[in-house]
Amino acid sequence: MRFPASLCLVLTLASPAAAQSRVSRCWAACERHVTDPRLRASACGACLTSPDQGAAWLARLPALPEHLLEDADWEVRWAALLAQAREHQSTAPRELAKWLTRARGEEVDRACLTALHAAGALKTPLATLLGAASSGDARAAQTCMGRSQALTEALWVDLYSLDAAARREALTHLARAFERPPARVVLDALPSHPPAFDEQVLETLASWSLEAEVSPAASLLAAATPSDVATLNRVLAVYGRQREEARAQLASPQEAVRRQALSRLAELAPLSEPELLGLLTDPLPSFRLMAARGLARGEARSLAQLAEGRLSGARPASVAQQQALLELVGDKHEADCAPTLLKTWNDAARAPGLRARALVVATSCSWTLAGPAVEAALAAPRELERAASMAALGFAPRTEQLTQRLERATTAPEPSVRSAACQAIAQQRWRAATPRLLTLATDVDAGVRAEALRSLVALDAPGLEARLVAALEKDSAPTVRAAAATLLSRFSGARALGALSQASRNDTDPNVKLVAAQSLRKLAPGSLPP
Repeated sequence: MRFPASLCLVLTLASPAAAQSRVSRCWAACERHVTDPRLRASACGACLTSPDQGAAWLARLPALPEHLLEDADWEVRWAALLAQAREHQSTAPRELAKWLTRARGEEVDRACLTALHAAGALKTPLATLLGAASSGDARAAQTCMGRSQALTEALWVDLYSLDAAARREALTHLARAFERPPARVVLDALPSHPPAFDEQVLETLASWSLEAEVSPAASLLAAATPSDVATLNRVLAVYGRQREEARAQLASPQEAVRRQALSRLAELAPLSEPELLGLLTDPLPSFRLMAARGLARGEARSLAQLAEGRLSGARPASVAQQQALLELVGDKHEADCAPTLLKTWNDAARAPGLRARALVVATSCSWTLAGPAVEAALAAPRELERAASMAALGFAPRTEQLTQRLERATTAPEPSVRSAACQAIAQQRWRAATPRLLTLATDVDAGVRAEALRSLVALDAPGLEARLVAALEKDSAPTVRAAAATLLSRFSGARALGALSQASRNDTDPNVKLVAAQSLRKLAPGSLPP
C-alpha cells in the first residue's frame, strides 16, 4: 500500500480529523450516513451530548446504516464493528477478523488501518488486538502485520496534516500500536518529508511530551541510533533556532514573553541546560520551578534526583543554583526529598551554609527520617551543626522538651544558635515566646536582631509597625535596616510610608535605599520614579 505524493497531499487536506474538532468530526459522519431529517436531528445531537465518542450518533439509530465499513473515518468503522459485535454477541476484534477474511484489495488496507487506530485508541499493541481477533486463526494477524510498513506510511500522512489533532492522533496511535516510543516514530517519519515540515512534527511530539512530562529533545536523543545522524542533525537545527529565539526573549521586560521563552527552553532540555540553570535563581518562584522541572525532565529524573546530582557536585551548578534546587525540593516534598537532602547534610565537602539549610529542609520533608540527624547535631561540638539542628526544630513535633530547648537556645552564647532559635519559634508559631523575641530584637548581634524582627512579623506580634520603623530609622547595622525595610512592605500606615520614603532617599547604605524604594513602590505604586 504505497501512496504517490499527489495522493498524500489530497489525504492530508481531506483527512477526516483535519480542520475538525471531535464534535464536528462526529457530526459530519452522522450527516454522511443519516439522510432522514427528523432522524438526523435526533441522532446527530448525540455528538453534542457525548463529545468524547466519535460515533455517538450510531446508538440513536433504529438500525445500522449500510456501508459503514467503507467510511473514511476509522472511528465510524470501529463503531460499526462494535455494533455488529453487540448484535452477534461477539467482540469487535472477532468482527474485525471476519471483515479481514472477506476483504479484498483496498478493503484489506482499510480494515488494517481500522485495527491500527483501534489498537492505538485502546492503548493496546496491534499484535495483541489482532491476536484477540484471530481466535486461533493467525490469518488476520498475518494479514495486517505483514502490512506494518505500509500502515506506518499511511499514518505518516496524518502526521503531516494541517490539523494538530490529526497529527497527535497519528503519533500516539503509531506509538501504541507498534510499541515504539513516540520519539522513535518521529525519527522514522522525518526523512519521508522535506526539512521544511520538521518543526510541525516536532511540535506534535512536544505536545505529547508535555502530557507525558518528558522532554521531547531528551526523548529524541535517547531514541536515536547511529543510523539517525542525518535526521538528528535536522532536529538539532530546528531546536538550535528555537533555543536562540527563546534566549533572546528572556531579555524581554514582559513577564508573559519570558514565561513563553522559559517554556520553550524547558522543552529543549538538556540542550538548553545553561539557560535553565541560570533561571534557577530567577526572582519569580514560578520561573525557578519551571526551570528545575525542565532540567529534571531533560535528565529523566525526579526533582529530588536532579538536586542530588547538582548538590553532590557530580553535575555542574553554582552554590546559588544548588541553594535554589534545595529549596524547590523542599517546597515540592517529593518522596525522596529527605533522603536526598540528608546526603548533602552528611557530606562535609559541601558548602557549610548549604549543608545547614539541607538539614532544615530535609526535616520539613520528613521529621521521621531527618529527626535522628537533628538530635545528633544538637549535641555536636561545631556551632554550624548546632545552629542547623536548632533551626530544624521548627519542624519537630511540639512537646514540652521542644519548648524548653528553644527557650535555652534564645540565650545561647553563639549568635547563629540564637538566630536559629528565632527561626524555629516562628516556624512553630509559638506565640508564647514573643517576649523572648522582643528581647532578641535588641540583641548585640545584628544578624540576631534582623532574624528576631522577621520572626515577630511571622507571629503577627502587636506594635510591629512602630518597632520596624524604629529599626529602619535608628539601627546602626545596614542588615537590620534592610530587613526592617523589607518587612515594612506589609504595613500601609503613614509611619511606614514616611520611614520608607525617608530611607529610600537618605539612608547611608545603597542596599537599604534600594530595598526601601522597592517596599515603597509595593505599598504606593507611582510614588517613586521607575
